[in-house]
Amino acid sequence: MSLGVKPRLFRFVQRPTYKHLEDRERAASQHDVYSHPSPVEHWRHLIEIVALTIAALWGFYVFVYQESIKPAHEAPAVDVVPTLRHDAMRGGKEFVYVDLPFKNIGNVEVQYLGVIVNAYGIRFSNQDQKVMSHSGFATKISRALAPSTPVLLMSELFRYSQIGGTSHFVEAPGADMKAVLYFAVAYGKYDAVRVDSAYCFTRRDNETTYPFKPAQTPDGAFKSASLIALLNYQGVLCNGFHNQVFTL
Repeated sequence: MSLGVKPRLFRFVQRPTYKHLEDRERAASQHDVYSHPSPVEHWRHLIEIVALTIAALWGFYVFVYQESIKPAHEAPAVDVVPTLRHDAMRGGKEFVYVDLPFKNIGNVEVQYLGVIVNAYGIRFSNQDQKVMSHSGFATKISRALAPSTPVLLMSELFRYSQIGGTSHFVEAPGADMKAVLYFAVAYGKYDAVRVDSAYCFTRRDNETTYPFKPAQTPDGAFKSASLIALLNYQGVLCNGFHNQVFTL
């Protein structure tokens, strides 16, 4: 039997919990930040991008340019400064040493091509004499003890593989080696010794061979000019010393 009462329909609506409200606020906050950055945030992001770019360029400079690109194009550099020392011997003799310290002062390996060293004995007169000499762009006038004509005491040529020799002479960056040349003279026969030297070198990774024909002066000394002529070839560097005088 119906009483004429219609059944009611109930709809249950879930109330938002505190957690849901926090999530909505957080999402709204994040959306607002990334969609509408403030001027401060904008400059902060720009500074970070610039800093990262500078760091990347610095890393390229240090690890790529310094380690690979620069050494591949860098010229070798060496330092060779002859010195002389002598010791008295029995029987009125004197033993003379010419020290040649070879030092690689560059950042790449060095291959020496050749070295020439000449040593001459010199005596000075007992009377003053006016002397005029010309050397390149310099003219020297002195009124002192005149030197005698130099007498050849020793001449040595070191020829390495790239100019027809059979051995190599290679130096790593920072390394130094010393060659010692020597000869004996009568004690008191000479007042001084003049040393002339020349040397040529190239990078270790340059495997080019060069034509070289040694030439000699009438007294038998090897001509430095014949070695220095290697400067005409690309990749070769030469240097030397002339008229270095040491007292005995």
